Amino acid sequence: IFPSLSMPFGTRVGLWLILIMPLAGCVSQYSESAKNFQSLYAVGDYVNSLDEAQSLVAQSSSENEVVLKLQLAQVQREAGQIKASTDTFESVENLFERYDASAEASLSAESLSAFTNPYSLPYRGRSYDRILTATYCALNYLELGDQAKARVALNRLLFRQEDAKRLVAEKERIAEEETENVEKENSSAGSIIKSEEVTSAMSQGAADFVGLPIYQDYMNPFSVWLHGVFFLHTAQGIEDIEKARKSLERAQALAPQNTFIKEDATWAAKSGSRPSVDSSCIVYVVHETGEAPAWTEYKFKLPLIIIDRNAPIVNVAFPKISPVANQDTLSIRFKSEVFNPTLLANI
Repeated sequence: IFPSLSMPFGTRVGLWLILIMPLAGCVSQYSESAKNFQSLYAVGDYVNSLDEAQSLVAQSSSENEVVLKLQLAQVQREAGQIKASTDTFESVENLFERYDASAEASLSAESLSAFTNPYSLPYRGRSYDRILTATYCALNYLELGDQAKARVALNRLLFRQEDAKRLVAEKERIAEEETENVEKENSSAGSIIKSEEVTSAMSQGAADFVGLPIYQDYMNPFSVWLHGVFFLHTAQGIEDIEKARKSLERAQALAPQNTFIKEDATWAAKSGSRPSVDSSCIVYVVHETGEAPAWTEYKFKLPLIIIDRNAPIVNVAFPKISPVANQDTLSIRFKSEVFNPTLLANI
């Protein structure tokens, strides 16, 4: 099974100005500060990349605390420091809770202020960050032998999956309303949204998503599969088997070519109990094939003179996704049989 991070392109391109402009400064700061860490991590130097990640967290500000701690938690996991990784992931969960408890700011006000003050907004974590934080927490707890906490983390990730769909729909509704309000109340601001420079930047960003899979309802196939497999093999009753069945059938729908999922989904649907393997073991091999796409930026000049004749021409940066090349492959031989992994999730 080949899992990776799932990041479907859910936001309509026409709303990018409202949703993405506030993040421009954060992307710029992170890309510059994380260069050394990324080069060490890419070659598997987990000792020195761990030192670098810890140093970055020690110097972090509220704007980039979430992304730097997620980076640290992952390299701690890779370096075998599972307890430390779990503690770091849980500290990020606390940040998510704190951000969610605070009042939401106006999307239109944030997007317009970002032209002149792009570094003022903290990165709160997107839905896929939150889903995968819960996913890796669950994997860590399983490795630590704590099934009870793994169960809590897996229920949390399923809630996050459902919440992702609701949040995107709500953000699109708010963005549409506020875009209309901006254009009605300030024709100059409306002309920015429709300007050639902004339209070109939107097209540039949309091009990065051509050919990528779009997973229904913002589901991450890896996370959904993990939830299903856990509840199938640790079922404490028919209710857990039903949870497993639903998640495995969802994962199968998201990754229909994966025959391994189909076997477990069929068992959960027919048996009503967890698998009994007598003296044998069931082994799942999860192969993560490399790094997720990197955030870079697409810069262009925007003449704010269309809002204020005394304003200068400024540089604006839109976040841009750049895939990281990966040629990693794997096959497994058991006795005389060779198993080739089947795709589960593709970023």
